[in-house]
Amino acid sequence: MKKILSIFVIVISLIFTEYRYFTLYSYAASNNNEVTVENTYIIPDCVNHSNRYVILAINNSSFPIEVTAIFKANGKDGDELQCTDTIEAIEAGQKFILYGSFKQKDLAENPNYLYDITSNKLSSNATTAYDSIELELNKGDNYLQVTGINNASYKADVSVRAIFFDNEKPISFEWVNLATNGYQLEGGSCNTQDLWCLQNFNNWIITYTAVCK
Repeated sequence: MKKILSIFVIVISLIFTEYRYFTLYSYAASNNNEVTVENTYIIPDCVNHSNRYVILAINNSSFPIEVTAIFKANGKDGDELQCTDTIEAIEAGQKFILYGSFKQKDLAENPNYLYDITSNKLSSNATTAYDSIELELNKGDNYLQVTGINNASYKADVSVRAIFFDNEKPISFEWVNLATNGYQLEGGSCNTQDLWCLQNFNNWIITYTAVCK
């Protein structure tokens, strides 16, 4: 539960004196007692090909959960566009990011974005691995470099997601998987990846998920 909070402290200690949330773009919310949505953002990709509908949320239950979000937007032909994002294991009290991506050429001129979140108590075939994963973060000119260290003996799926800001304006959303064998970070190993932002940024929000099956 405390692992991701420690990352925020690391981030702040690098270049900031305080942490705060940013402009809220709220279009819809689900009645879900286990998940609280703290912010939503509409963020075009760097080449204006797609719009990412990004949600920052927290598991406010007392147990690990699996979360699925269905994202919807109005299409230019009057149809409804839809995509789905799932996170298999989120620890109690953990912050996390969900997103849906829509091609700009398919969207209506002023689309209405919606989401619907469902959550379930974690199934027996997956467990969280937050206590086994250590993250280190360094800021470059146009990127964040993140290193994941698996201190356990077992493999874990580790995914890192980041929202970049120019002051209070969200300007980019990126994600990477930390892995040494396929999509998994092997026990006792480490992996480093870069989260790139092609614009100048001075703040960010970063979360990760760590799942062991």
